[in-house]
Amino acid sequence: MRDKRPVALAVLLSAAMIILTLEHLVSPPLSPAAEAADPAPSPQSYVSGALNGSEHARQQQQRLRLKRFEEAVQLMTLGHLEGALVAWHRFIADNPTVAEAQVNLGFTLIGLLRWPEAGAAFEHALEMNPDQANAYYGLALVLEQRQQLAAAIGHMRTYLHLRRDDQFASRARAALWLWETQLSDATHDAEPGSSSESPASAAPAPASSAG
Repeated sequence: MRDKRPVALAVLLSAAMIILTLEHLVSPPLSPAAEAADPAPSPQSYVSGALNGSEHARQQQQRLRLKRFEEAVQLMTLGHLEGALVAWHRFIADNPTVAEAQVNLGFTLIGLLRWPEAGAAFEHALEMNPDQANAYYGLALVLEQRQQLAAAIGHMRTYLHLRRDDQFASRARAALWLWETQLSDATHDAEPGSSSESPASAAPAPASSAG
């Protein structure tokens, strides 16, 4: 029988991790419960590229981009993942260099259990910005689902190196502990004379709570 815990993890992360995704867009960063009351800053913080026309027209375009980004985030938060998927593809078509959108696309795809596409989205985000920490987090989950634990561990360690003290660090460390234990057990079981029983499949500790 298929273990449904990775599904629960994906759904929880698609809601909780969007807050982490928005750290480059909204300052100060929001909590997982989205309780912050601070107004969003100017969208100049993430919209890049020269725009034609007057300063007023440029600001209007930037506000429209931020509005579309926020609408896609809201769809994720409400669990409307199919709608969020359409919204992210639409946003990315007009803004192909926003790494944060690629990351949110990746978590939306995880929620829909479209793991290969999610991995491609996270990899694309890292091509645009090698320091996009939450892309390493998402890609680690994809690699864990593929049973590539050594690679998943490496990516989660990179995430912790970049975001050692943020609100998701404890979850990342719990996932690392679990994966390292599973990898150690698998190595031990493969040794001559050891039990052939494989370690039980399990989702990382973040699956136990949305925040």
